[in-house]
Amino acid sequence: MNEKTKNKISAVIALILICLIPLGLYSNWIQTNFKNQDNFVNAFSLQAENAKIKELLLDSTYEYIDNLEIKKIIEENLPEALTPLSAEIELSAKRALKILSQDLINSNTFEVLWNELLTSIHQEFTKVIIEDSQGYFQVYANELYATSAPIKERLILNLSRDPAWQNFIEELNTLEPPKIRVLDAEQLGFVKLSWQVSSLVTQYLWLVLIVITLLLVSLQKSILISFKYLGLSILIGGSITILSNYLLANFINSRLTNNFAEEMLTIFFNTSSRNLQFDSYIIILMGFVILFIYLINHLKTKSRAVNN
Repeated sequence: MNEKTKNKISAVIALILICLIPLGLYSNWIQTNFKNQDNFVNAFSLQAENAKIKELLLDSTYEYIDNLEIKKIIEENLPEALTPLSAEIELSAKRALKILSQDLINSNTFEVLWNELLTSIHQEFTKVIIEDSQGYFQVYANELYATSAPIKERLILNLSRDPAWQNFIEELNTLEPPKIRVLDAEQLGFVKLSWQVSSLVTQYLWLVLIVITLLLVSLQKSILISFKYLGLSILIGGSITILSNYLLANFINSRLTNNFAEEMLTIFFNTSSRNLQFDSYIIILMGFVILFIYLINHLKTKSRAVNN
């Protein structure tokens, strides 16, 4: 095999490496931040004091309360003489629930409850993505919805301690908890595909990188010449990751709405992608170091040739 052919094959291998580096970095980011429960919770936990998140959470809670059909329950449990007041009692009950919700979200205990909720969300989210099982997250017509079942269950658990609420609990059990759409069909498909690809990449990437490095070394005259291709590939791959992360962040933020689920996912990306950027800078630094080693040795070789 002549030198020209070897250089062409080396260039093709370098291009493959350039593509593999962003793929590997994003796969590691997905597995680290989605699969690891502690990282997932930490990415959101700081938002417990975020005013906008609290506002959106309150709006979602108020919407849930407004959709509660408790008038019939009130009428069935009220004395006949008070039945005409059922509408006013319903409004007062919903108003009281809203005040309790607001006090809870603004209380010091909200952070603890918030982290408990995030832990449950992570467990249920990974179930539906990995195992296709139905829980608090459910799939309807290929779209992912979050149900308010946890809120309902917690309410029933608290009320069950008082026998006076038994009739109310029985009626509450018959109510279908409202659903919040988290991902449409296209987004859900993309998330599942990303999870599957990232799982495969994180398992086999190091093996592929070792094979590619050995191929480069075997094609070139020396390890130092292969360093040129490795260094450039790593440098370009890391730079592409940083650029794509910047463009993706701008794209996500430009499509931001006042939807609670979308706001949460955006915050998650903006918070956790800092680790991705840091890893990309480390990769770029590695590329510079490899290129620096190559250039120093290349200059030394030229200097020796001139002196001789």
